[in-house]
Amino acid sequence: MNKTKINKRGFLIVLEATIAMLILFGFLFVSLEKQNQITTQSYSRESQNAMLLQYLQDFIEKNEENRGQIIDENIQELNNGAKNYLSEYNSGLEVSITVCSINDNCVLNIPANKEVSTKDFLFAYANNNVNNELKIKQVIIAIWNK
Repeated sequence: MNKTKINKRGFLIVLEATIAMLILFGFLFVSLEKQNQITTQSYSRESQNAMLLQYLQDFIEKNEENRGQIIDENIQELNNGAKNYLSEYNSGLEVSITVCSINDNCVLNIPANKEVSTKDFLFAYANNNVNNELKIKQVIIAIWNK
């Protein structure tokens, strides 16, 4: 009689440990799968490019030096700064920025055989030389794969 109680007690301990391990592994697998879904969320190329173009626009608009380069139409420096900024996110992309008057036809410096994503916005500033006259320029950003 004493031996069967010990066997039953041992069996229950093994059963409890097995159930505890199953619960633990189940929790781990579910949490790892959830983490994998979060980190590997895929976006289409168009969505990725739209996000990068928005990042570039924010970088240009919020940086005082970049705003000054738009006013002075210093396109080379503006492009160099944008390339450095873009390389932090995706070094496999090229960028070209063009600044022109809203009445002019803007000429983009982009390759003909590439798929190009573009974004444009208007940049307004007060011209201090002419009675604080409001000037508006169009800024066009283009990105493509190298």
